[in-house]
Amino acid sequence: MKLNHIAPPVLALIIAAAWLTYLRGSISTVQQENALMLEKIANIRNASISPNERASSKKPQKKAEDQINPSADWVSTTRDWKKLALFARDADTEKERSAAWSQLKKLLTEMSGEELTTAYADIATLGLKTSYRDGIEHLMLHELAKKNPEFAFGQYLAKFERNGAVPNSFDFTQFEDWVTRDATAATAWYEKEIAAGTFDKSLDGKSPFRAPFEAAFIKTLLISDPAAAEKRLTETPLDQRKAIVAAIINVEEKDQKAFADMVRRTLPQEDASAMILRKTMDHVYLDDPKKIQENFERIAATPEERSAFLVLEAEYSIVCQFALSKPSRKILDEFHTWAKAVDPTSADRVAGIGLAEYLDNITDPKAQEYVETLAIEYHSSGVSDEFLIPLIEGSGKGRNSLSKEKARELAMKITDETRREELLQKLK
Repeated sequence: MKLNHIAPPVLALIIAAAWLTYLRGSISTVQQENALMLEKIANIRNASISPNERASSKKPQKKAEDQINPSADWVSTTRDWKKLALFARDADTEKERSAAWSQLKKLLTEMSGEELTTAYADIATLGLKTSYRDGIEHLMLHELAKKNPEFAFGQYLAKFERNGAVPNSFDFTQFEDWVTRDATAATAWYEKEIAAGTFDKSLDGKSPFRAPFEAAFIKTLLISDPAAAEKRLTETPLDQRKAIVAAIINVEEKDQKAFADMVRRTLPQEDASAMILRKTMDHVYLDDPKKIQENFERIAATPEERSAFLVLEAEYSIVCQFALSKPSRKILDEFHTWAKAVDPTSADRVAGIGLAEYLDNITDPKAQEYVETLAIEYHSSGVSDEFLIPLIEGSGKGRNSLSKEKARELAMKITDETRREELLQKLK
């Protein structure tokens, strides 16, 4: 990870953000919860009212037959989704709006697939603003995915074709549910859409909407027929293969070994290691080396994967912590102790990688001098030559990496004579 030309405080924020993203993964969930939707409704309503109208306490009188009783009794008992939608849009108080919206959601869950399909077509007749209408359509499609999935996913595809982007409201796990619930129908629909070229209707012919569908399909195959899942993934071009694996979400513990094996056999090693760690490591236990080791054992993690995991942590624990405070022996010691508890064979090397990454991105000569001194002292305290090698091999590659002269000084401290001569030859 090279972040040259970035000041330490900015670097720290970038690394911290990247680490949090890594910890949490690419998990897709239903994105429009009640509170967000209510806020959107309020914004839409306010945006449609002029300042003069907001300043006036007078409202136009409605005809008697148009009056909607705002009482809780009416809201909680009505079966008219249209009135609830309009009332939620126009309600004067948050309490009224929330009650109407909650009842609307409840009513939609109780409607049949046929009723929902008809209601979905009727939304256009209400004259709602696009963003508000999208919110109601999201609720309906969420239910239709269970009750009339072919229609629901057809509408998601139609939204994609109109807008050229994956709908924000699309919940990828719903397709998984359909394949699990009725594999024959889901497979027939999906293969029909592929044959029709539905997923190729983008400028470059690589629809971003294909990956999540294919990921859901392969994930369900992985559970029932791992060999078929791997074959299907292998037959996909490599660039699309990466996107598909990245779109696989919520791999359960019992399926993680099969997932890891499939990814190892279908992606290049570097890509495979990163993807396996992102999808299978339970970072709730990041501070518990025993739990991390259990995760490693469950997926039969390779030495490369264990090392990749520690490198990611080194970039946070050393690079970020040094940037946030200042370089110190204490921070290095804490990381090294943790790394040894997780994977003793990689601990020395990844500690050196973390130090080299930090050195490569600092601009303060005094800090650079301190890090060089720290590296020598730390090696002298008993860590292996593997600690120094990343610093030596990075010489001259980054804006502020070690000079060849400094790197040669470190190389002279390598105890293995053969390795020392190899490094010195490279530094000529």
